[in-house]
Amino acid sequence: MNKAWKARIIAAIQEEAIVGRPRELTAEERRQLISEGYRPVEMWVPDLSDPQLLAKADAEAKRIAKADQDEDILDWIEAVQKDMWEGEDRT
Repeated sequence: MNKAWKARIIAAIQEEAIVGRPRELTAEERRQLISEGYRPVEMWVPDLSDPQLLAKADAEAKRIAKADQDEDILDWIEAVQKDMWEGEDRT
């Protein structure tokens, strides 16, 4: 990709960071990028402004933190693992 195209893409990315939405590429820009082996990709990411999602993530993080502190669970995991792999090295 030549420097002029890179500069245009960088400008579009910087504009997106400021405005929040990228400008659409022109048909010429799309053809140029496709001809250089690039392809468009759409990404879906969690909406961190959604209160339900934040509550769910918070509850999950608290469960994980509690589980890390719970010795009974760790003892159980160690006991199960020992039994699970016992005798596996024998042929």
